[in-house]
Amino acid sequence: EETIWERLSALRDIVPPSTRHRIASSLSTASTYVYVGGRLVGGLAWVVTTSALLVGLPYALAVEDEVRVAMQEREIAAQQSGAQHV
Repeated sequence: EETIWERLSALRDIVPPSTRHRIASSLSTASTYVYVGGRLVGGLAWVVTTSALLVGLPYALAVEDEVRVAMQEREIAAQQSGAQHV
């Protein structure tokens, strides 16, 4: 019984060296592109995430504070108008 590894090793003798070199070179180039692309996408994701936190979080907190202040003003106005009717 041959293992899969032994069968794949036997294929090495069938494929000519020039073809093996071309395949290895293509795989190496593809892996380099994937690595560089991953680094670029990772860097871009870092920039977008950090920017969103630095800009978006204070903005969201400011909007929430404005909503809270507006609700308090409405409550005070409602209390004052209720006190005037009594």
